[in-house]
Amino acid sequence: MLRKIRRLLLLLGRPNQIRMAINYLFMLEQQEQQGTVWGSISEEEEQALIELTRKASALPGPIIEIGALFGFTTQLLATYKPVEKKLIAVECFAWNPFGIPPRDHRTITRRVLRYNMVHCNTTLFDGFNRDFYKTYQGDRPAMVFIDADHTYEGVQEDITWAIRTGIPIIAGHDYCEFWPGIQQAVDEAFSGEITVKGSLWWHCSPELRDALPRCA
Repeated sequence: MLRKIRRLLLLLGRPNQIRMAINYLFMLEQQEQQGTVWGSISEEEEQALIELTRKASALPGPIIEIGALFGFTTQLLATYKPVEKKLIAVECFAWNPFGIPPRDHRTITRRVLRYNMVHCNTTLFDGFNRDFYKTYQGDRPAMVFIDADHTYEGVQEDITWAIRTGIPIIAGHDYCEFWPGIQQAVDEAFSGEITVKGSLWWHCSPELRDALPRCA
């Protein structure tokens, strides 16, 4: 018992380790209840995102991912789009569930995405989403996948940019009770006109709705 108390006291003096432990337990709970894998998406959500990627590939403009984390979902998007379709992944490296320093986080993600960046027309924008929004001057994107800031304000900012830009397929992750801010921002923006698979959500422009996958 004394040994456990000493360990607890040591942890209380190390707030970074406490945050890492909380993140670890939280992600274990998500993994158990939603089938996600360390901040990535579940197999059910993968299938829905693959379909969305294929639909977006038939439209002009690049695919944008807001929040690459370690690049696992970026790889999925790059795998199921044609090589000529540009993919831009945005990541600021300010947070990860393991408390890895930004420099190392950046190195890991770049190495994970090395093949995609060299051979699959994939670009990694190293910076905050709002900086990307201010500087982006390319074609209107075919699709945006939002999975970065999980606060109401953050998701609202991402959706506002997507709507203002006229992106025909707007999708995102973690639409669930764990993240009420995401649910609120999505519901307010689209008034219930979304489809949800697992915790992956999407909204499409009226002319595309019949062509996009729907939940049973």
